[in-house]
Amino acid sequence: MRNSIIDELLRESASRAEKCCPKNPDYRLHCKRACDLENDLTSQLNEKQRSVFLEYTNEKLIEVGMEIEEAFRQGVSLGVRFTAEAFLLEEE
Repeated sequence: MRNSIIDELLRESASRAEKCCPKNPDYRLHCKRACDLENDLTSQLNEKQRSVFLEYTNEKLIEVGMEIEEAFRQGVSLGVRFTAEAFLLEEE
């Protein structure tokens, strides 16, 4: 399928889930607060502790990103299945 929205959603290299960024002010506030807290914490750690902490947070971000990606894919799949079933039932 060429120029298929389904193909784009399920197979493109940078998924729509990765491109999502909430536009509400609360999101920006939480991002800034998390950044400030990370800076406060890492400034109090020695080099080894800082390195382990940053490696841990990076791994958690990758993990959560993968979970979000999978939830997105399952949501798209469910939506496609609902739509397909609705069209099939309509034809009966």
